[in-house]
Amino acid sequence: RSRDRFNAHELTLDSKAGFESLNYALKTLAKITAPFTPFIAEEIHLQLLAEGDKQSVHLEDYPQGNDKLIDTALEHAMSEARAVIEAGRRLRAEKKLKTKQPLAKAVLILKEKPSKQLEQVLEIAREELNVKKLEFDSATDEYETSDFATLEYEEGNYLVLETTLTDELKAEGIANELVRNIQVARKLAGLQIFDEVSEVTVSKKYELPQDLLEDLAKQVRAKKIVFGKTSANAVEAVVNGEKIKISVVK
Repeated sequence: RSRDRFNAHELTLDSKAGFESLNYALKTLAKITAPFTPFIAEEIHLQLLAEGDKQSVHLEDYPQGNDKLIDTALEHAMSEARAVIEAGRRLRAEKKLKTKQPLAKAVLILKEKPSKQLEQVLEIAREELNVKKLEFDSATDEYETSDFATLEYEEGNYLVLETTLTDELKAEGIANELVRNIQVARKLAGLQIFDEVSEVTVSKKYELPQDLLEDLAKQVRAKKIVFGKTSANAVEAVVNGEKIKISVVK
Protein backbone atom coordinates (compact mmCIF):
# COMPACT_ATOMS: atom_id res chain seq x y z
CA ARG A 1 0.00 0.00 0.00
CA SER A 2 2.96 2.31 0.54
CA ARG A 3 4.26 2.00 -3.03
CA ASP A 4 2.52 5.18 -4.18
CA ARG A 5 3.90 7.08 -1.17
CA PHE A 6 7.48 6.15 -2.01
CA ASN A 7 6.99 6.50 -5.77
CA ALA A 8 5.59 10.04 -5.56
CA HIS A 9 6.83 12.52 -8.17
CA GLU A 10 7.33 15.11 -5.45
CA LEU A 11 7.85 14.96 -1.69
CA THR A 12 4.43 15.44 -0.09
CA LEU A 13 3.58 15.38 3.62
CA ASP A 14 2.27 11.84 3.16
CA SER A 15 5.36 10.55 1.34
CA LYS A 16 7.63 12.31 3.87
CA ALA A 17 5.76 10.61 6.72
CA GLY A 18 6.17 7.28 4.92
CA PHE A 19 9.93 7.71 4.51
CA GLU A 20 10.35 8.82 8.14
CA SER A 21 8.33 5.87 9.45
CA LEU A 22 10.33 3.40 7.33
CA ASN A 23 13.59 5.00 8.44
CA TYR A 24 12.58 4.74 12.11
CA ALA A 25 11.48 1.12 11.71
CA LEU A 26 14.68 0.04 9.94
CA LYS A 27 16.96 1.82 12.41
CA THR A 28 15.12 0.29 15.35
CA LEU A 29 15.22 -3.13 13.71
CA ALA A 30 18.99 -2.80 13.26
CA LYS A 31 19.43 -2.03 16.97
CA ILE A 32 17.19 -4.92 18.06
CA THR A 33 18.91 -7.48 15.81
CA ALA A 34 22.47 -6.23 16.36
CA PRO A 35 23.33 -8.87 19.04
CA PHE A 36 22.09 -11.70 16.77
CA THR A 37 23.00 -10.55 13.25
CA PRO A 38 25.78 -8.03 13.89
CA PHE A 39 27.01 -7.60 10.33
CA ILE A 40 23.59 -7.16 8.67
CA ALA A 41 22.50 -4.81 11.45
CA GLU A 42 25.68 -2.77 11.01
CA GLU A 43 25.15 -2.50 7.24
CA ILE A 44 21.56 -1.27 7.71
CA HIS A 45 22.72 1.25 10.29
CA LEU A 46 25.53 2.59 8.09
CA GLN A 47 23.25 2.89 5.06
CA LEU A 48 20.86 5.04 7.13
CA LEU A 49 23.49 6.95 9.11
CA ALA A 50 22.43 10.53 9.81
CA GLU A 51 23.66 13.45 11.87
CA GLY A 52 23.51 12.60 15.56
CA ASP A 53 23.76 8.82 15.02
CA LYS A 54 26.61 6.78 16.50
CA GLN A 55 29.17 5.57 13.95
CA SER A 56 28.29 1.94 14.75
CA VAL A 57 24.99 0.32 15.62
CA HIS A 58 26.84 -1.48 18.42
CA LEU A 59 27.45 1.86 20.13
CA GLU A 60 23.75 2.74 20.13
CA ASP A 61 21.50 2.19 23.16
CA TYR A 62 19.27 -0.87 22.96
CA PRO A 63 15.63 0.18 22.21
CA GLN A 64 13.20 0.28 25.13
CA GLY A 65 9.46 -0.26 24.87
CA ASN A 66 7.09 2.69 25.32
CA ASP A 67 3.56 1.74 26.33
CA LYS A 68 2.38 5.30 25.66
CA LEU A 69 2.83 4.70 21.94
CA ILE A 70 0.48 1.71 21.93
CA ASP A 71 -3.04 2.48 20.69
CA THR A 72 -5.03 -0.68 21.39
CA ALA A 73 -8.26 0.77 19.96
CA LEU A 74 -6.52 1.57 16.69
CA GLU A 75 -4.89 -1.87 16.61
CA HIS A 76 -8.33 -3.47 17.06
CA ALA A 77 -9.75 -1.30 14.26
CA MET A 78 -6.90 -2.35 11.95
CA SER A 79 -7.62 -6.00 12.81
CA GLU A 80 -11.24 -5.42 11.79
CA ALA A 81 -10.11 -3.72 8.59
CA ARG A 82 -7.81 -6.65 7.77
CA ALA A 83 -10.70 -9.07 8.28
CA VAL A 84 -12.79 -7.03 5.82
CA ILE A 85 -9.94 -6.93 3.29
CA GLU A 86 -9.41 -10.69 3.55
CA ALA A 87 -13.15 -11.23 3.04
CA GLY A 88 -12.94 -9.10 -0.09
CA ARG A 89 -10.11 -11.24 -1.44
CA ARG A 90 -12.09 -14.40 -0.79
CA LEU A 91 -15.12 -12.99 -2.60
CA ARG A 92 -12.97 -11.89 -5.55
CA ALA A 93 -11.43 -15.37 -5.79
CA GLU A 94 -14.89 -16.93 -5.65
CA LYS A 95 -16.20 -14.65 -8.43
CA LYS A 96 -12.92 -14.76 -10.43
CA LEU A 97 -12.43 -11.00 -10.14
CA LYS A 98 -8.80 -9.89 -10.23
CA THR A 99 -7.45 -7.74 -7.41
CA LYS A 100 -6.41 -5.11 -9.98
CA GLN A 101 -9.99 -4.84 -11.27
CA PRO A 102 -11.78 -1.91 -9.57
CA LEU A 103 -15.37 -2.44 -8.43
CA ALA A 104 -18.10 0.14 -8.00
CA LYS A 105 -19.02 -0.48 -4.39
CA ALA A 106 -18.54 -2.50 -1.21
CA VAL A 107 -21.01 -2.56 1.67
CA LEU A 108 -20.37 -3.44 5.31
CA ILE A 109 -23.28 -4.81 7.34
CA LEU A 110 -22.20 -5.02 10.97
CA LYS A 111 -23.99 -6.37 14.03
CA GLU A 112 -22.71 -3.42 16.07
CA LYS A 113 -22.24 0.25 15.31
CA PRO A 114 -18.78 0.81 13.79
CA SER A 115 -16.23 2.29 16.16
CA LYS A 116 -14.74 5.72 15.57
CA GLN A 117 -11.36 4.05 15.06
CA LEU A 118 -12.77 1.73 12.38
CA GLU A 119 -14.23 4.70 10.52
CA GLN A 120 -10.76 6.29 10.62
CA VAL A 121 -9.21 3.34 8.75
CA LEU A 122 -12.07 2.82 6.27
CA GLU A 123 -10.15 4.60 3.51
CA ILE A 124 -7.34 2.06 3.87
CA ALA A 125 -9.88 -0.78 3.61
CA ARG A 126 -11.53 0.85 0.58
CA GLU A 127 -8.22 1.16 -1.25
CA GLU A 128 -7.22 -2.42 -0.43
CA LEU A 129 -10.62 -3.69 -1.55
CA ASN A 130 -10.15 -1.63 -4.74
CA VAL A 131 -13.67 -0.24 -4.74
CA LYS A 132 -14.92 3.25 -5.56
CA LYS A 133 -17.18 3.44 -2.50
CA LEU A 134 -17.33 1.69 0.86
CA GLU A 135 -20.64 2.10 2.67
CA PHE A 136 -22.51 0.81 5.71
CA ASP A 137 -25.97 -0.72 5.66
CA SER A 138 -28.25 -2.50 8.12
CA ALA A 139 -29.43 -5.60 6.21
CA THR A 140 -28.41 -7.90 3.37
CA ASP A 141 -31.87 -8.21 1.76
CA GLU A 142 -31.42 -5.78 -1.12
CA TYR A 143 -28.08 -7.34 -2.07
CA GLU A 144 -29.41 -10.84 -2.68
CA THR A 145 -29.19 -10.56 -6.48
CA SER A 146 -26.70 -11.64 -9.14
CA ASP A 147 -25.18 -8.14 -9.14
CA PHE A 148 -23.73 -8.66 -5.67
CA ALA A 149 -21.59 -11.18 -3.79
CA THR A 150 -21.96 -11.52 -0.02
CA LEU A 151 -19.80 -13.15 2.63
CA GLU A 152 -20.32 -13.46 6.38
CA TYR A 153 -16.69 -13.02 7.44
CA GLU A 154 -17.47 -12.95 11.18
CA GLU A 155 -20.61 -13.94 13.05
CA GLY A 156 -23.20 -11.27 12.22
CA ASN A 157 -20.79 -9.23 10.07
CA TYR A 158 -21.12 -9.24 6.29
CA LEU A 159 -19.19 -7.82 3.36
CA VAL A 160 -21.00 -7.22 0.07
CA LEU A 161 -19.25 -6.52 -3.23
CA GLU A 162 -21.03 -5.14 -6.27
CA THR A 163 -19.69 -7.35 -9.06
CA THR A 164 -21.20 -5.69 -12.14
CA LEU A 165 -18.47 -4.22 -14.34
CA THR A 166 -19.10 -1.14 -16.44
CA ASP A 167 -16.96 -0.27 -19.47
CA GLU A 168 -15.26 2.43 -17.37
CA LEU A 169 -14.34 -0.06 -14.63
CA LYS A 170 -13.06 -2.58 -17.19
CA ALA A 171 -10.86 0.09 -18.78
CA GLU A 172 -9.44 1.02 -15.40
CA GLY A 173 -8.74 -2.63 -14.67
CA ILE A 174 -6.78 -2.97 -17.92
CA ALA A 175 -4.85 0.21 -17.11
CA ASN A 176 -3.93 -1.22 -13.69
CA GLU A 177 -2.67 -4.44 -15.30
CA LEU A 178 -0.64 -2.40 -17.78
CA VAL A 179 0.96 -0.44 -14.94
CA ARG A 180 2.07 -3.63 -13.20
CA ASN A 181 3.50 -5.17 -16.39
CA ILE A 182 5.23 -1.98 -17.52
CA GLN A 183 6.88 -1.74 -14.11
CA VAL A 184 8.20 -5.27 -14.64
CA ALA A 185 9.52 -4.22 -18.08
CA ARG A 186 11.20 -1.17 -16.50
CA LYS A 187 12.89 -3.36 -13.91
CA LEU A 188 14.13 -5.81 -16.55
CA ALA A 189 15.51 -2.84 -18.50
CA GLY A 190 17.65 -1.93 -15.47
CA LEU A 191 15.73 1.23 -14.62
CA GLN A 192 15.52 2.62 -11.10
CA ILE A 193 12.24 3.77 -9.51
CA PHE A 194 12.75 7.46 -10.26
CA ASP A 195 14.20 7.03 -13.78
CA GLU A 196 12.00 8.55 -16.49
CA VAL A 197 11.64 7.05 -19.97
CA SER A 198 10.81 8.71 -23.27
CA GLU A 199 8.34 6.09 -24.46
CA VAL A 200 6.57 2.85 -23.57
CA THR A 201 5.17 0.80 -26.46
CA VAL A 202 2.40 -1.77 -25.99
CA SER A 203 1.78 -4.24 -28.82
CA LYS A 204 -2.01 -4.37 -28.40
CA LYS A 205 -4.26 -1.35 -28.83
CA TYR A 206 -6.49 -0.65 -25.83
CA GLU A 207 -9.29 1.88 -25.98
CA LEU A 208 -8.54 3.81 -22.82
CA PRO A 209 -9.88 7.27 -21.93
CA GLN A 210 -7.34 10.08 -22.19
CA ASP A 211 -7.26 10.67 -18.44
CA LEU A 212 -6.41 7.00 -17.85
CA LEU A 213 -3.63 7.14 -20.45
CA GLU A 214 -2.16 10.23 -18.83
CA ASP A 215 -2.33 8.65 -15.38
CA LEU A 216 -0.77 5.44 -16.76
CA ALA A 217 2.14 7.41 -18.23
CA LYS A 218 2.60 9.27 -14.96
CA GLN A 219 2.65 6.10 -12.86
CA VAL A 220 5.29 4.41 -15.03
CA ARG A 221 7.29 7.66 -15.47
CA ALA A 222 6.99 7.72 -19.25
CA LYS A 223 6.63 10.78 -21.45
CA LYS A 224 4.13 8.90 -23.61
CA ILE A 225 2.39 5.56 -24.09
CA VAL A 226 2.27 4.21 -27.66
CA PHE A 227 0.26 1.28 -29.03
CA GLY A 228 1.90 -0.53 -31.93
CA LYS A 229 4.98 -2.50 -32.96
CA THR A 230 7.40 -3.12 -30.11
CA SER A 231 11.19 -3.32 -30.27
CA ALA A 232 13.25 -6.50 -30.45
CA ASN A 233 13.93 -6.47 -26.70
CA ALA A 234 10.24 -6.27 -25.78
CA VAL A 235 9.03 -8.09 -22.68
CA GLU A 236 6.15 -10.56 -22.89
CA ALA A 237 3.20 -9.96 -20.57
CA VAL A 238 -0.38 -11.06 -20.00
CA VAL A 239 -3.09 -8.40 -19.77
CA ASN A 240 -6.78 -9.25 -19.49
CA GLY A 241 -5.94 -12.87 -20.26
CA GLU A 242 -4.14 -12.04 -23.53
CA LYS A 243 -0.43 -12.25 -24.30
CA ILE A 244 1.12 -8.95 -25.35
CA LYS A 245 4.56 -7.36 -25.61
CA ILE A 246 5.89 -4.24 -23.94
CA SER A 247 9.02 -2.30 -24.79
CA VAL A 248 10.60 0.60 -22.93
CA VAL A 249 12.65 3.32 -24.63
CA LYS A 250 14.97 5.20 -22.25
